[in-house]
Amino acid sequence: MTKLTTSRFFDTGLIGKAASYQELQPFFDYQTQLNDNLIRILINGIGLRDNIDAVILPIGLKQNTPTGFGAVRTPVAVYVGGQRPISPAITTFVWEMGNDGRPVATLTTTDPSYTGTLDVTLVIHYS
Repeated sequence: MTKLTTSRFFDTGLIGKAASYQELQPFFDYQTQLNDNLIRILINGIGLRDNIDAVILPIGLKQNTPTGFGAVRTPVAVYVGGQRPISPAITTFVWEMGNDGRPVATLTTTDPSYTGTLDVTLVIHYS
């Protein structure tokens, strides 16, 4: 069976002699790169890790206490994940960027008098 390649799929050499090729060359370069990527995906397959940049971070958080986490990098989403129940239950989870450039998380629970540390797992998504 013949291998599928960009040169067999889209041959720019046939139109390279035309005057309009100079104007359309960025389009053809883009199309060639896109085709290469699609063919590579079809041949090799693509996994979830190829599309998502995420970090899973076990961390201890105290109620109403802002806690820095992660690197100096801006996440696009942060949420509390995990496989086990958390007691007392989390009612509010908020994250924001701190003054030092690191993300900061704060949470509240169903028990306003709770002063212990909740061991949670943060799932941090980056773009």
